[in-house]
Parts: sequence; structure tokens; C-alpha cells
Amino acid sequence: MKRTTYLLLLLILVALLPATARQRENKVLTPKHVTVPAYELVRTPDNLVYFSLDIHLSEDFRMSSNRVTTLTPLFHGLRETRTHDFTPAYVYGRRRHIIDQRAGLVPTDAYSIVRRDRGDEQVIQYHGTLPYEAWMEEGSLELCVDLCGCAGKQQELLYIPIGRLLSPFDPTPFISFETPKVTGPKVFTAEGSAYIDFRVDKINLDPTYRRNPQELRRIYASIDSVRGGDNQGITHIDSITIKGYASPEGRYSRNVYLAKNRARTLTEYVRNEYALTDVPFIVDFEPEDWEGLRRRVSEGQWAEKEEILAIIDDPAITDPDARNNRLARLPIYKQLLADVYPALRHSDYVIFYTVRGFNDDELAGIYQTRPWMLSQNELYRLSLTMEPGTDEYNELFMSAARRFPTDSVANLNAMAVALQMGNASLAKKYEPHIGQSAEAQCNRAILAYLEGHPADGYTLFQQAALMGSKQAQAALDELKRRQTLMDNK
Repeated sequence: MKRTTYLLLLLILVALLPATARQRENKVLTPKHVTVPAYELVRTPDNLVYFSLDIHLSEDFRMSSNRVTTLTPLFHGLRETRTHDFTPAYVYGRRRHIIDQRAGLVPTDAYSIVRRDRGDEQVIQYHGTLPYEAWMEEGSLELCVDLCGCAGKQQELLYIPIGRLLSPFDPTPFISFETPKVTGPKVFTAEGSAYIDFRVDKINLDPTYRRNPQELRRIYASIDSVRGGDNQGITHIDSITIKGYASPEGRYSRNVYLAKNRARTLTEYVRNEYALTDVPFIVDFEPEDWEGLRRRVSEGQWAEKEEILAIIDDPAITDPDARNNRLARLPIYKQLLADVYPALRHSDYVIFYTVRGFNDDELAGIYQTRPWMLSQNELYRLSLTMEPGTDEYNELFMSAARRFPTDSVANLNAMAVALQMGNASLAKKYEPHIGQSAEAQCNRAILAYLEGHPADGYTLFQQAALMGSKQAQAALDELKRRQTLMDNK
């Protein structure tokens, strides 16, 4: 009687316990019992999703000898509700394993089958792959731990989050370009030298004398190249400078007269020949071309080369006539008069002209025939009509940097296309010349990532964002989003 009463009281006490307390007493499976302290989850170069898990069963995981636990890796898409189940690994209790073996119920397609060692920690390694598909990007891997009792009835279920599949951060979507400013008039020059022959000690120009026909045609061709043909209506000649030079022989005062008036004569001839009455001409002269003499002697092979150069460079000789007299005493002087001095009697000319601006419909045609006539802004507008990443597109920005080698915007945009190409070494070539703008700091950040310096890149993105770069701020937002995904698994 007493024993019956005692048993009834015990049953009543158990019944009065809170349900949660009873469950806690019976619960075997908690996150502390099964852990994955080490894992790898990557997308391989051959486009596979690969993962490796070290699954630890703690000493406290006291699975009954009649039970079996399945460990199943699951991959879930982030943006699509798709899941890939991998082949389970089985952990058997001793008695259950013997029974299933006798009954032929042990799975033949299991990833692995192990028997639980009571009271010991066990590590089960699991490796898996599957072909990468777009829905898997930023997807999550978790481990489903399913504890079953007799007759395969599910008793407890635990899901352990492992990690996210994130491809390495790609900074290239945040590359920055800068629109070049519209500048003032586009001023260019066309230069040349003409060797006009004048009769001895004369300033009159005879267009038929000696080499004069072809030398005059040299000047005409330069003028025609500026304003003729397809350039009509595009260019405007602003001014022409003609500078006459005489050779050093003879008296300096006479050479001043000859150089000055021969330049004037040539100027008037060209003005009248082309009816350039509305074009300002600037007349200049150099009485004796000592610089030209020195250059030609230095470049040549002369028996008395050092003596000639010493006389030309002697600072003690300040009078041109005295310098020429010293040269005249050298045995080589007659040869200089015959072979060098004629080339010192020349007329250099510079044509200054302006090119008008072009509308969008004209840009492609001008770029094909006269790309040097386009401003930076016009080149940039033309790039907007091209396919980014094409050879033509890249070359346009590279050519702008060649034309404007010290311009920060030209170098920044050339660096941008180099970054798009993934060519860090080429991008680095332009980096010293891109200035300190927000766009420049943003592109420096991208270069740092490509060179394997993410910490430096992150700091540069922060600087660029503070300076107002929307691209840098977008990059920071993306990095924060990725970190949040990783933290939340």
C-alpha cells in the first residue's frame, strides 16, 4: 500500500513540472552538442561551389544506442527559394547499427557512416561540390542535424548555419570617370622652315630663283593644310609669324639689315599671294643664327669640331664680328661656308589658328580624320557613343592622355579604362597624374583592391565618400551589405 502511494505521488510531481523543464531534461540535441568550428565555402576557378566542414560531436552529445543521427548539408539561395540537399552522413548508435545491418537497412548511398563513441568527442569531415549557378551567389550553407529514434521516427531537429557563398569583392563597378570641362578656343599651330634664296646682299625676293619655287610651296602647303579642303569652315587663321635668319659671315650690322628686310619681303609676298589681308602678320628676325651653327657642328663630324665649338661658346667674345673673324682663321672655315652656312639662311614660320567646336553628329567623322582637333570634352562626349571596354573605346581615352600628358582629368579617365581592363600596372602608370579629387581617390581605392591591399582600399573609399564621391559611397554600402550577410550567415 505504501509503495503504491509513493509511486502515485511521484507521478503527480512529474506532471506538475513545467513543460519546458521536462523538455529540457529530455533534450539531447542543442547547438553545443554539434558544432562546425571550421569550414571553407568558395567558388572555384573552374566554376564549382566547394565546401569543407569539420563537424564536431561533443562529449555531451549522449546519443542513445538505439538512435541514428543524419548530418545533411543544405545550400539555400538568397534571392531564389531554391535549395540543394547534399548526401547525408550517418552517425549510428551501436545497437541501432547492428539491427539495421542485419535487416539490410543501412543506406548504401550515404556520404559516410560512423558509429557514435559514447562519451568521446568525434570529428566528421565532409567535403562537397556542385556546379555553380547564378542563384547560388550569396546563398547560405547550413547543416541539418536530424536525430531519429526507433523505427526511424524523428525525435529532434537542429539547423546549424555555416556561412555565405560570396565571390571576392569586385571593385570595378565603382570605377569613376570625370567629365572634362568645356574649355575656351582650341588654338593650334602649324610650323615649318623655308630656305628662301636671295641674291647676294639683296632683299628682293625672286620666286623663280634657285630653290625658291619648292620652298615657297612648302609655306603654301602649310597654309592650305590649315584652311583648305575639308577644313573650310572649321578653322580660322588668327595670325602668322615669320622670322628671318641670316648666316654669321660678313658684318653684323649688315646682317641685321638683311635678316630684317628679307623677313619683311617674304611676309608681304605671302600676304599678297594668298590675299590674307585680314590676317595679322608678325615679322621677326635673327641677324645671325649662331645657335643653328652650333647645333649643326655638334651633330656633324668635323676635323676641327672642338675648336669651332670653343669659339662659339667663348663667353669672352661678345662681339659677333670678332667671333666670326676667329672662325675665319680656321682651315675648316671655307668648308663651313659651303656646307653649313647656306642652311643658316632660313625663314621660320608659325601659323596660329583656331578650330571651332563640333556638335555630336560631327565628332565621329572628325575623330577618324583629324582627332587632334577634338578637345577633351569632345573626346569624352564621343566616348558616350561607344561600347565600353572595346578597343576603340579604350584607345580614345589613352590617346587623350597622350595628348594632354599633364592634365589630371585625361589621366584619371585613362586610369579608369585601365582599371576596367583589369590592368593594374597600366593604371599605376597614370595614378601619379590624376590629382586629388573625389574621383581620383575612388580610383586609387580600386587600384589598391586590385593590387591586394583591401585595407588601404577601404580607407581610400572612405576618403572619397567624404569628398562627395557617390561611387565610393556605393562601394562602402556594398561592403557593408556583404559584411551583414556574413554576420547573419
